[in-house]
Amino acid sequence: MKTSLTFSKLYDQANSVNKVEIGEKDILASIKNDERFALTGSRFFEEYSWSLFSNHCLTPETDYDFFAAYSESLVNELKSMGFKSIYKSHSEYEDKDVEQVMRREIKRDEEGDILTPQIDVQLVKNFQVRLVVRNLLAKTVRMNEVPKIYRSGIWDAAYVAMLLPSPYANRELEIRTRN
Repeated sequence: MKTSLTFSKLYDQANSVNKVEIGEKDILASIKNDERFALTGSRFFEEYSWSLFSNHCLTPETDYDFFAAYSESLVNELKSMGFKSIYKSHSEYEDKDVEQVMRREIKRDEEGDILTPQIDVQLVKNFQVRLVVRNLLAKTVRMNEVPKIYRSGIWDAAYVAMLLPSPYANRELEIRTRN
């Protein structure tokens, strides 16, 4: 039976008595495989680019953006893996769903080759709604073609739309219960 190296296991290893050295690539792989994290940003939306004019501009230095549900324990786990807080709520960050953003800077070896690209984790208030919004945007908006300055506005509008009560919600329920 093959077991994957999860983020929680890495956290436990980092805090163990032996202080196990964790490989740089293991950190990115563990976040990708941990269900508490969802990929977003350029690396996620590139998969959904369906225009001939799409940027297709991913490079080895393109950062990885994830989001996860905010909790103090997750903040501590991320800190133990070398992440630093770059944003705490109530500042200039536009996205009102984001409580905190943690960043792990790009790591290079002695020759300058990338060991791990920069990793940003947005810690959000409502993980499930954000997941639905991300998937909706992936299928309806060519996010990688939208200039970055407008992307947060699109996210905000979609997020607010998801939270508004639907005028059709009761009607759909009424139709289903009658049939």
